[in-house]
Amino acid sequence: MSRKMAEATMASSRPIDAPAWGALQSHYEKIKDVHLRQLFAEDPKRGTRLSAEGAGLYLDYSKNRVTDETMGWLLELARERGVAERRDAMFRGEKINITEKRAVLHVTLRAPRGTKIEVDGKDVVGDIHAFWTRWLGFPSGCAAVNGRGIPASRSRT
Repeated sequence: MSRKMAEATMASSRPIDAPAWGALQSHYEKIKDVHLRQLFAEDPKRGTRLSAEGAGLYLDYSKNRVTDETMGWLLELARERGVAERRDAMFRGEKINITEKRAVLHVTLRAPRGTKIEVDGKDVVGDIHAFWTRWLGFPSGCAAVNGRGIPASRSRT
């Protein structure tokens, strides 16, 4: 899906209008009364198969009322809604916040020094790291000032 198509999809329709959403609703009606004990009894490897680990996170979907079919429909909904394209656009610094018509800069807060994310032609990662450097230096500056707001070097007490 092209970026323009993803933008059109996101702007012109609601998630509940997507075909996969309807399929998820139908699927929910089939499994809403199924107990987790039954799901584990029918699929002893569920705990291993319906989990994911990466970047220091462990996600265990097995303890939710989901099946392979549920996961398939959720992935299909993400494809239909252009989630991967929107994620990639976010990392490129594109203006994906359609309400405010601006970039979402969540990723810049964790971007390593030297990473380049541009917004309107300006690298914003450097600005973030400059801020962190000033901010992290603030406590040191406070330690050099006594309780009256006077630098310790000028204090007579």
